[in-house]
Amino acid sequence: MESQSPVDFLMQMIREDQKIPGDDPDFTMDVDLFDYGYIDSFGIVNLIASVKQAFGVDMSMVDFYAPDYRTVRGIAGYVESRKGD
Repeated sequence: MESQSPVDFLMQMIREDQKIPGDDPDFTMDVDLFDYGYIDSFGIVNLIASVKQAFGVDMSMVDFYAPDYRTVRGIAGYVESRKGD
C-alpha cells in the first residue's frame, strides 16, 4: 500500500467502508468526520485496523478524538509523521 498516499488511502477506505456516494460534496479532506457522521465508533475501529495494516502505524482511540485528527488531512498527517517509527 506504500504506493498510495495516506490521504488517497483514507478517502477511498472511508468512502467504501461508510458507503459514501462519490458525488457527496461534503466529503472532503477537511470535513470533521465525526460531526458530519462519516465516522462513528465502529468506523474508528475499522480505520485503526486499516491504517495499521496499510502503513504500520498504530493509532489509539484517543488520537481520533483529538481536534487535529478529526479530518482526513489531520489523520493523514499523523500517519505520515509516524511511518517508519
